[in-house]
Amino acid sequence: MIMAALCAARGPLTPGALADALTWNLERVQDALELAAADPDLPAPLGLRRHVHGAYTLTPRLDLLTSRQHDHLNHAADMDAFEFTAAHTAVLLAAIGSGRTLRYANWKAKYAAEHTELLELGLLLPLPGEADQADVHPDVLYGLGAP
Repeated sequence: MIMAALCAARGPLTPGALADALTWNLERVQDALELAAADPDLPAPLGLRRHVHGAYTLTPRLDLLTSRQHDHLNHAADMDAFEFTAAHTAVLLAAIGSGRTLRYANWKAKYAAEHTELLELGLLLPLPGEADQADVHPDVLYGLGAP
């Protein structure tokens, strides 16, 4: 129950606040917190954290995933939150058609902000030594049904 309360809370809670919220006595809250702290696997993907001012919270345990997995999850979240516009589509189509030619520089100049956003998302790949050229990530081509 203590884990559910911490998970549902909007921020860190002191033992007193937890006792009030759960209508438990303070000793019961302290016992539950000690039990949770003694068994780090109890909250599984979450870790019980004690803040300097005596409050507690649950946060994701960063040790369960590799840094590469964290990067992929953050990238996926960025992609889910990203809203494609017609200008983004124009830049991708230009990169597919002329990204490896100097003609792409016109598209890059016209849609500089969108070009930068697509680079940051990894959907466009800069060509080494060619500042005005770009390649489309293979996943984009795959998504379009290209071989």
